[in-house]
Amino acid sequence: MNTISKRLLGGAFAGALVLAAPACGDDEDGDGGTTDEELQDVQDGADEVEEDVEEGVTDASNEVQEEVDAQDEGSDEDGE
Repeated sequence: MNTISKRLLGGAFAGALVLAAPACGDDEDGDGGTTDEELQDVQDGADEVEEDVEEGVTDASNEVQEEVDAQDEGSDEDGE
């Protein structure tokens, strides 16, 4: 994994943690406790965020690689 991908993944993961953190205290039924169902809802949400992050990093990495490849295919001469 190249440096750009690592930075994108790290930043996206940090953002996902910030967004998922408030959900950890979600008490749907108002009884003051957290049920297995509530915990599973949080886990499902975190899994979806993780999938979205991975997909976004892959897309960004592919775009960067396409740009690098396009630069490698060209000559070192200025086109003007």
